Amino acid sequence: PTPTTPQKNTIHQIPLFFKQKTAYEIGVRLVGSDMCIRDSHRPWGSYVNLFNGKEFLIKELYVKPKGLLSLQKHHHRAEHWVVTQGKPKITLNKKHFTMKPDETIFIPLGAVHRIENPYKKPVKIIEAQVGSILKETDIIRYQDIYGRVN
Repeated sequence: PTPTTPQKNTIHQIPLFFKQKTAYEIGVRLVGSDMCIRDSHRPWGSYVNLFNGKEFLIKELYVKPKGLLSLQKHHHRAEHWVVTQGKPKITLNKKHFTMKPDETIFIPLGAVHRIENPYKKPVKIIEAQVGSILKETDIIRYQDIYGRVN
């Protein structure tokens, strides 16, 4: 396919989603399609699956104030994050740092990582998962304040 003729559910369609402002707007445009829009609530906030393609998945993560994801890794996927709102504290292996909107980070396959929102305003992150298995079952948890350690 050429860039002007994207195929259904291919990586060429991803830029169309980033022209939108929110996951809600994207979800409204895709209602009734097979592109896997789903809002899933978690103790730390929620996520919306925006686009599901061949060996990639695009999500929007919403981390509520004081929300903390588990310290985790994946055996079958890498992730690339783009911060769109807030100032998340990130753990990547032994490093800890704070990110801000428009900053990105690559989480390699097998890397131990975590997102924390210690502030009063929510955090939003666009997450692109790439790999052979893109399911919630591919999470190995090392620490979790909600009692979900493997």
